[in-house]
Amino acid sequence: MNTAKDHAKALAEFGSVKAGADFNGLQVVKFWFNGRRHEVVIGTPNCERIRACYNGSTEDFERGCVSRIGTVSYENQQAPGDDVVAFLNRWRQASHAEWSARMLENPDRYGHMSPDDPDLVPPAILVPAFYVQGKGWHKTMEVDQAKALAGL
Repeated sequence: MNTAKDHAKALAEFGSVKAGADFNGLQVVKFWFNGRRHEVVIGTPNCERIRACYNGSTEDFERGCVSRIGTVSYENQQAPGDDVVAFLNRWRQASHAEWSARMLENPDRYGHMSPDDPDLVPPAILVPAFYVQGKGWHKTMEVDQAKALAGL
């Protein structure tokens, strides 16, 4: 098993990646890749928290929120390229591996955890998506394809 230090070295290869907090099912991630700054929005299952107070119809909620879960897009609602999504998926897995190793190696600081603790489940593989007015988020590939493109 690799140590947190090993994972931190691997994570350094990604450069500066800034991930914001997940707020109501959306997380913004900013990073440099291929000489260009990217700012993407990830759709997460946390959007379900607002279902009870959503003012629109159930269909609108499903179209706008639920269909976005597990996707990544630019703020202009266009899908990023395959290389950007592969980079982001690799970074998410490497970041999670470093974080998990750090938690497991420091029980005095973080408490005792087992490797199969539910809090240590790796993040989902993201797929690129774009928004189609009146229809919702359209995924441009399947999870298996995104995973293969990232080499995971």
